[in-house]
Amino acid sequence: MSWADESPPLDAYDELVEQPRLSVVPAGPSAGADDLPEPEAPRPPLLRHVRELLTNPPAVRWLIRGIIEADTLALLYGQPGAGKSFIALSMAASIACGADWYDHRVTQGPAVYILGEGGGGVSRRLRAWQLSNPDARLQDAPLYVSSRMVTLG
Repeated sequence: MSWADESPPLDAYDELVEQPRLSVVPAGPSAGADDLPEPEAPRPPLLRHVRELLTNPPAVRWLIRGIIEADTLALLYGQPGAGKSFIALSMAASIACGADWYDHRVTQGPAVYILGEGGGGVSRRLRAWQLSNPDARLQDAPLYVSSRMVTLG
């Protein structure tokens, strides 16, 4: 018998997860059904046994098929002047518009581009992307660009 056979069942770990809480709104003449807060969505358990991952691997959900998975953290790095900012901005614009990114299918959704350096070239890069993707309607897309540089360190 191995230590894995002696581990508790997977549902035993559910106790480790904080249960969602509801806010209490005082009742009174001004309190109505519209004043009640939305309940928080339950969060999945923090830990999963490797057995579950091996027997039921999660399906891959792509943000940009073959390039970036949904719900992941990605890093784009390279030498100065290599085009990282344009690549990241073109990815964000493609996601916001739901337009293919260099023949890779994209899942449409809101995108945020956070400036990590001077923002002088952002408008020119967005205009270049818009000119090369005229049917994408970039001006109506849920794409947001920070108004100033943000340090993430």
